[in-house]
Amino acid sequence: MYLLVLTAVLAVYVYFRFRTNFSLPFIGNALSIPSSHQWIAFSRWGKEYGKHIALLCSDIIHLDVCGTSIVVLNSYNAAIDLLDKRSAIYPIGHWLSFRVYDAANITSSRPKLIMARELMGWENTLFFQPYGSPWLAGRRLMHEQFQSSAATRFHPQQIIASHHLLSRLLESPQDFSDHIRHAAGSLSMSIAYGIETLRAQDPLIETAAASLAAVVVAANPGSFLVDVLPFLKHVPAWVPGAGFQRKARQWKQETAKMVNIPFQITKQALTDGVAAPSFTRHGLESMDAFKDAKSQEELIKWTAADIYVGDVAAIQTFMLGMLANPEAMKAAQAEIDTVVRPGFLPTFEDEERLPYISAIRQETLRWNNVTPMAVPHSTTEEDIYQNYRIPAGSVVLANVWAMTHDEHEYPEPFKFRPERFLKDRKLDLEVRDPTNLAFGFGRRVCPGQHLGSSFLWIVIASILSSFDITKAVDKGGKIVEPSYAYLPGLVGFPVPFRCSVQPRSREKANLVKMLVEG
Repeated sequence: MYLLVLTAVLAVYVYFRFRTNFSLPFIGNALSIPSSHQWIAFSRWGKEYGKHIALLCSDIIHLDVCGTSIVVLNSYNAAIDLLDKRSAIYPIGHWLSFRVYDAANITSSRPKLIMARELMGWENTLFFQPYGSPWLAGRRLMHEQFQSSAATRFHPQQIIASHHLLSRLLESPQDFSDHIRHAAGSLSMSIAYGIETLRAQDPLIETAAASLAAVVVAANPGSFLVDVLPFLKHVPAWVPGAGFQRKARQWKQETAKMVNIPFQITKQALTDGVAAPSFTRHGLESMDAFKDAKSQEELIKWTAADIYVGDVAAIQTFMLGMLANPEAMKAAQAEIDTVVRPGFLPTFEDEERLPYISAIRQETLRWNNVTPMAVPHSTTEEDIYQNYRIPAGSVVLANVWAMTHDEHEYPEPFKFRPERFLKDRKLDLEVRDPTNLAFGFGRRVCPGQHLGSSFLWIVIASILSSFDITKAVDKGGKIVEPSYAYLPGLVGFPVPFRCSVQPRSREKANLVKMLVEG
């Protein structure tokens, strides 16, 4: 035990004392990788190394981290070539996870994302499961209810959630971030479990938000040393420097609550004959009587826990984009006023006639990505790409941020400009839709992409129809400029910012009140 502790302390000391850009024995490039915002560094490295081979940017760069081969894809073409066209040998993987595959290149061992999976209890979620039979079964459940043609049946719930968001913005606009989280959580509970949440401080939403915030931190590359040195998981929580164990214990309790409590509520409601339509109810009613009931329930329970409308970061980014480009807000409102009749709010039936709103959605997903590094993949066998050898077991990272900030594809990439996706007042199909990047690649593309994309659209349309979003003003009358910076983590949340959210008119405010009261 003392040897383990000494080794851990020494590793931490070396990490912070000799951080360098050089490859070192045993640990390789581990000390070169920044602990946060890795996508920016990887993009910069691609440009720097591309100059040495007469390219504007290197599509692919390689790192060796403690014996694990890591391949970073900085271009859309490379990601499509490897993760879509060759998805059979690039199933989902995880940061610093060495995966062993059988001869059929289909099943794999459990990935070694120690903090999130083993210590926090997320090993059964689809997001972290290795490619195999359990994952395929869960994916099948998700696909049945959330494929493009089926997801439209959730439009009424999305509209209700967006209207409730408007009402809360009207009451306390300064708490817009909390209202966005509540709207996403409320919609998620409705779709996954058929549960109607409380208007404020709902315990189910708060538990889910806390648990998801924790796993976003835990799964972020470089957040915890235990992911690099797995033996540290055996260090007791009382040992100095083992604070991650105490965090994991607390977070594991939150995870258990998030997964079990709403599932049991729906299960009991189904027994009582009062369960509302939901993913969980459909799953329980469709169970195969000839198969093990407990294993089927576990699959439904964990798959339901994956249903979280993860648009919180995207909606916050949209609002930040309105502060960066007020003219875009005015153009969108002018379009809405032309298409939507007075006394009404936009609906999904208006989508084709509101291309500027769709362009704002696309620009929101491009400007600052919800998942800037997507979900890591890994190779099942050795591969050759652009004359480079990619070893079997390599972790492959798709740098979505680099792809959506490619100045050749998206001129002036750091500006929020929805017009880049428009031509002749229609969506320009020749410009790459960043939605195709935002939800992942290959076999592990997010099954809830249609649900998330449509909810983002109706929220954008509803807010801009009803409110003006402008920069906040302090007590002295001075404009408060947002930083436009983003927090480190697996999910790209903006640094908390202030803004003014005010009804466009008294008629708009009355409309919001009437809709919610009705």
